[in-house]
Amino acid sequence: MRLVIPVHDSNKFSWDPKDQTFATEASTLVSRGQGFLGRIYDDACDIGFDIKSVRTGEKKLFYLAETHKDAEGDVTHWTFVSRSNAFKAIVFND
Repeated sequence: MRLVIPVHDSNKFSWDPKDQTFATEASTLVSRGQGFLGRIYDDACDIGFDIKSVRTGEKKLFYLAETHKDAEGDVTHWTFVSRSNAFKAIVFND
């Protein structure tokens, strides 16, 4: 069963139509001490969030595909992909 996960408005992201990629900083998505992502399903460990179009109201699910780290082991950013793999979302760790 799908759990309730954070929903972020599309206007919190930059959009690159050429690469079909959303991008933002983690601090833009965090509000009132809440994390910007959550566990998606009760029977799996996938984590992610929804992006809701401010124009159409449609929501797309994005799940964590890769965590990127620098040479010192610090997280630089995370790559999320849509269920259909048609879109990406990159969240920078600021």
